[in-house]
Amino acid sequence: ALLVLISSFVFTTYYPIALSTSLIQFLAVLSIPYPSASLLQTAKNYLYILAGIVYCVQVVAVEALLLGSQRSAQTELDCDCFVEMRQRYLADGSFSLMSEMISMLAYGKHIGLNAGNSGNAHWSLDRKTFYLNSCLIAISRFCKMAQDLLAEAEQMLQELCWIRKEED
Repeated sequence: ALLVLISSFVFTTYYPIALSTSLIQFLAVLSIPYPSASLLQTAKNYLYILAGIVYCVQVVAVEALLLGSQRSAQTELDCDCFVEMRQRYLADGSFSLMSEMISMLAYGKHIGLNAGNSGNAHWSLDRKTFYLNSCLIAISRFCKMAQDLLAEAEQMLQELCWIRKEED
């Protein structure tokens, strides 16, 4: 019964108004971080949610079309029906819910890739300090850490290769 209910959301078209479907409205509300917000979430904070929903919708659609409990008894006619329904409701450009979600995902990815992360990482004016997500990383300490790791690795190699066992 639950599969049939969820399938009724998935296997629907929206032409000509995308916001006429309840799942698209739900996705639009998900992009609002909290009720009093006047701005939408940034792409990097919203895309992973949308990608998860797209994946779940695809899994539900496949399960509804090709029931797992009846896979051994499925015929070529069932596969042909699946291909037809996939082209009608799950393909990009089909004026379906999945088409709209794929378009939203592609648009969000485009925005996310072009927005950059200038606020997440930057150098100090003297280039001696690097800031990553507001955390200070002193380059001198970073270099010292790398030098200490190298010295420790050389010491371990020296001990493993040149120190003889007591039995010898």
